[in-house]
Amino acid sequence: MNADNKKKLIGVVALVIIIVAALVIIFIPKKSDQQKASEWNEEKLSEANQENKWEEYSLSEKVKYYKDNFGIDVPEKALNFEEMHKTVNKDIYAWLYIPELGIDTPVVQHPTDDEYYLNYNLDGSKGYPGGIYTEPNYNSKDFTDRQTVIYGHNMKNGTGFAPLHKLEDKATFDKVKYIYVYTENDIFVYRIVAAREVLSVHPLDGYSFDDKTWVEFLKELLNDTDVSGNKKNVHVSSYDFTKDSKVLTLCTCLRSGDDRYRFNTYGVLVR
Repeated sequence: MNADNKKKLIGVVALVIIIVAALVIIFIPKKSDQQKASEWNEEKLSEANQENKWEEYSLSEKVKYYKDNFGIDVPEKALNFEEMHKTVNKDIYAWLYIPELGIDTPVVQHPTDDEYYLNYNLDGSKGYPGGIYTEPNYNSKDFTDRQTVIYGHNMKNGTGFAPLHKLEDKATFDKVKYIYVYTENDIFVYRIVAAREVLSVHPLDGYSFDDKTWVEFLKELLNDTDVSGNKKNVHVSSYDFTKDSKVLTLCTCLRSGDDRYRFNTYGVLVR
């Protein structure tokens, strides 16, 4: 075969390859809207199945899950909620534990009054220290909200949420990794990502997030400057937030007593 014929053959082969490739592209079936919807439903069904599976785990299995999947040693606590309802307070629905800070306390929620435990103690008496509480008109008691806010007084005797101010020390912030929340049938582990001074505005009232603005809000938590643009009393760690990230906020007053600001500690659910 002479050189000219070889060139012609190569050209023909190249043309055939181009034509075949074009036909493949043209005739590759595109996903219909129905197929896309089906795949989305399957994804959501898988997520639901995973959540249902989680609900079926015993508390000891959930402890093991955190150890096996995240290397987190969740402290096991012997909590009898039924007994606490009888002998302490019927509104107790969770237990908050941060061992490094000495926070080891029940969490309450009044059936209707958001501020009841701001002013009343667990025994029903009026005054301090009040309770460590969530608000019934803003948060459910199953920790499924995008942001759950737990409030507590900054007591001068070091009780309530006063120990949270230890996180103002960078070495302490770096050491204290997790917040543990226990309910009667579940365990929630939150990784602490920020401890900072914020303006004294209600963290849930008037906020409405879609997936995009929720992630943007979370990223802003990691802004390492305070409301005045200073880095004082602001400690953050890196975290890759998603639209599914759930946040626990622990809110208390400043040690200075300045009511214009609050000191918030933020944790992201590890699940």
